[in-house]
Amino acid sequence: MNRLIQFLSPREHRFFELLAKQSATVEKASDQFSELLENYAKLSAPKRESIVREIRKLEIEGDEQSGAVIELLNKTLVTPYDREDIHALTVVLDDLLDLLDEIAHQLILYRVDRLPPHLIAQARAARDVVVIVRRACHQLEKLEELKRRCRELYRLEHEGDRLFERAIGDLFLNAGKKNGVLELVKYKDLYEHVEKLFNKGKDFADTLQSIVVKHG
Repeated sequence: MNRLIQFLSPREHRFFELLAKQSATVEKASDQFSELLENYAKLSAPKRESIVREIRKLEIEGDEQSGAVIELLNKTLVTPYDREDIHALTVVLDDLLDLLDEIAHQLILYRVDRLPPHLIAQARAARDVVVIVRRACHQLEKLEELKRRCRELYRLEHEGDRLFERAIGDLFLNAGKKNGVLELVKYKDLYEHVEKLFNKGKDFADTLQSIVVKHG
């Protein structure tokens, strides 16, 4: 009987705890990613690869955490927010980790030996996206705070667009001067992948906005 009552009862704290834990993993990966980019020129090849491996480990950990959220959704009849919104939040967190892992591996795969200032600027702003997402995951019961996080994430998405446009503009401007075709393709791909981090931040904000509208 006790198990039946537990099964039928809302387990709000479990969803919030799991999402907060998953967001902390994203932030750890973002810290590693920031260390890689900020110190790229000074790091030896083995050290770069070591950081990339650490990000991969966190990505695998994040997959498990996302799976735990989805498993709980499948077991819970009553959820604190609409289950599609909870599902969307955990998917975006998983996507952020996937992107950080993919970009880090691209740096090694493409044998990047220098990081353009534009890429570092993008990464710094994308770090702010992850920080705000993590804060939001610790404030999921506070709708007024979620409104603030939405505004911050939308602002960063616009900033990300500007940074991306400048980066691509300069890349093509210098395509026939400093950069060959292979360099152009390589850095364009990297810029585009970092830009996706901002887009995921917007997706996260859209879901938060949905929660606020439904429950505010």
